[in-house]
Amino acid sequence: MKVLNIILSLVIFSAVVEANYKPPAEESSQGSTASVTVEAASKLVDIDKLKVCAGTNPYCSLSLGVFYLYEKGVQKNYQAAFELFSFAAKHDIGSAHFHIGIMYKDGLIAGKSDFIQAFKAFSSGASLGDRPSQIFLASAYETGEGVKINLKKLLSGI
Repeated sequence: MKVLNIILSLVIFSAVVEANYKPPAEESSQGSTASVTVEAASKLVDIDKLKVCAGTNPYCSLSLGVFYLYEKGVQKNYQAAFELFSFAAKHDIGSAHFHIGIMYKDGLIAGKSDFIQAFKAFSSGASLGDRPSQIFLASAYETGEGVKINLKKLLSGI
């Protein structure tokens, strides 16, 4: 039961992070709301137990990936974050696709932005009902990042 409570807390926490997302490179010296939320969550979670859980549970994997992305409770490691998000994405966790899209968009995987891969990840997350993915997908249709500008799709709600 305790593990289930932790997982549910982390899922809620991940939703808060997504709603307040600000790329790591753009954080102010005091940190973004997401960074502060991640900081608080990382103090409540036993990172070692989360690492064990992340090997089999996609929600634990997603949450640990967020910790690696924001360097909270663990050393920042974009490769580890990407692998953890990828594991969760294989289990159809929409917010995992969102985080993969963000990493591609911000150039955290290959060292440069890859809007085509970001678009694909946001499309996958959006198809699973992930609201932040839907918002970034709409933005891509508006700006042409990774896809041709398509105002019809933008206005149709994707």
